[in-house]
Parts: sequence; C-alpha cells; structure tokens
Amino acid sequence: MGNSEVGAKLVDDALASGKIYEDEGFGYIKESFANNTLHLIGLMSDGGVHSRLDQLQLLLKGASEHGAKRIRVHVLTDGRDAVDGSSVGFAETLEKDLAELRGKGIDAQVTSGGGRMPTHWRSLVQDIEVLVVNSSALGNSKVMTPETLLSVNIR
Repeated sequence: MGNSEVGAKLVDDALASGKIYEDEGFGYIKESFANNTLHLIGLMSDGGVHSRLDQLQLLLKGASEHGAKRIRVHVLTDGRDAVDGSSVGFAETLEKDLAELRGKGIDAQVTSGGGRMPTHWRSLVQDIEVLVVNSSALGNSKVMTPETLLSVNIR
C-alpha cells in the first residue's frame, strides 16, 4: 500500500473505533461547539484516491454525537477520480444526511465563503446540475476559471 492508502486506512480505523473523537485535536475543537460553528471543507466524492464520501458522513455523524450543534460543509467536487456528473448524486446524499441532522436539532448546512457569506442556493444539487448543464462553457478543459464561472448564468 502507498502513503495515501495507509493514511486513508488510519482515518477509517479512527472513525470506526471512535478514537478520532478521543484525540487531543478533536478535544480542542470540541471546546468551542457550544458557541461556535464546526466548518468542514474538502472534496465530495467516492473516488477513493482524493476523497471518500463515507468519511465525511462519519465525521458529520460523530461530530454531532459529540456536541457539535452548528456545522457548515464547504464542498469541493472531485473532477479527477469520479465520473463526470457524479457530483449530483454525492450532493443528494450529503443533503439527505444534513437533513437528518437538522431533524435532530443540529443546524447543519452546505455553505461557502468561509461561513461569512450566506448562500442563496436553491440547493447544492440544483446548482451542481446547472454547472453540469453549462459545462460546455469549459470546452475540453476540466478547470473552470473564475471568468468562465462568472460568465455562466446560474441564477
């Protein structure tokens, strides 16, 4: 196994055993759960090399069970290890998970701008679908420049 596989296995083991929530680092951020927001940022896919959706799901579940009352997820989609357009399905899964947390009284949402800028998204799923539909603006590139993104009318 290479370094990334070893790291992913360590994270899997820590999440499965709950040891991640006993770690000094988690204890440090847990102290602020009563009055602050937990922000999670990362890739959203099941590509397995750069991202694992199940790890995000377990972090959301575990953090809420250990006292997080307000959670914001900053989503980056993975254009390298996942099938084009698959981010819609991942977004649907994430939105379902966040809705379940909200049903338990946790203020859990997808957001952007480091938590400072409110989003006016109808939903993460709808916005990703709009970007996929407008992906022809990318041409052969997998990279959407800020200029290209701004030129796509998504509202």
